[in-house]
Amino acid sequence: TGGGAVVTQHGGTRWFKGNTHTHTTQSDGDTSPREVIRWYAAHGYDFLALSDHNVPSEPAGVKKPNGADFLLISGEEVSVNFNGVPIHLNALDIGAALPPLCEETIAATLRANLEAIEQAGGLGHVNHPNFRYAISAADMLPVENLRFLEVYNGHPTVYNDGDAELGKQSVESMWDDLLSSGRKVYGLAVDDAHHFAEFHPGNANPGRGWIMVRAASLTARDIIGAIRSGEFYATTGVELADLTNSASVIRLRVQSPANTPCAIEFVGPGGHVLHALSGVEAEFRPSPGQGYVRARVRTGSGARCWTQPVFP
Repeated sequence: TGGGAVVTQHGGTRWFKGNTHTHTTQSDGDTSPREVIRWYAAHGYDFLALSDHNVPSEPAGVKKPNGADFLLISGEEVSVNFNGVPIHLNALDIGAALPPLCEETIAATLRANLEAIEQAGGLGHVNHPNFRYAISAADMLPVENLRFLEVYNGHPTVYNDGDAELGKQSVESMWDDLLSSGRKVYGLAVDDAHHFAEFHPGNANPGRGWIMVRAASLTARDIIGAIRSGEFYATTGVELADLTNSASVIRLRVQSPANTPCAIEFVGPGGHVLHALSGVEAEFRPSPGQGYVRARVRTGSGARCWTQPVFP
């Protein structure tokens, strides 16, 4: 199956590995679009969206080294300078450039750009809230059309885990605030790669975060449709051999890292852990009216994955 992962198929669907946020020499990356695409195709990815700043990418045909199909989804990082604060959103599967819109508040700016992306037929996700601590949960709570959020961004200057001493929330905690308010928001992991020429912890290298999408086929229509439906999980290295994710039961089995016991947690309103265990398999049955439940898996080395919330 896609991405080299051996995963259980469900009803004619299978899993595809992809990244929705990366950069090239079209904006502030160090490598050409052609070579960036080649890197992902050669490293087990099935699809990619190039997301240069305010520069739309166009789909192009490419094959993986083994001859399998590879999908390039059109994308753009709509980048707004809001009084010196970076407000960035990714626009996926769009047909033309979208100019950045700046409104009177951060919330209004997010709302206006997400609306423009949807009107263009695309899918919009809010990028790296903790990049320069630009976007808070309070900024996002009033944005009723916010449905997708980067829970993990692999750029070294993005502080996904926040800073308790500065009173800054983790992005995962912001996600829980949105979900606890009754919002249906899905979380993505991306690498936000800029540097392909030299690999170093201080560089924004590829391969740090991605999503696994369960879809009927490797087409933009099916991949984007599956993301819209929450048929995906986000990861920084933990991949699942099987996943059932419904309002009645969440059941998962970890495939990678190979059979290494993981901390598996089921998280509910307020970010509270409802059930936790150590192992490679887990099941949780949400109670009706529980608000939401999502699963989080962590390894001893720090790799993580997040399933999408269900709403019993």
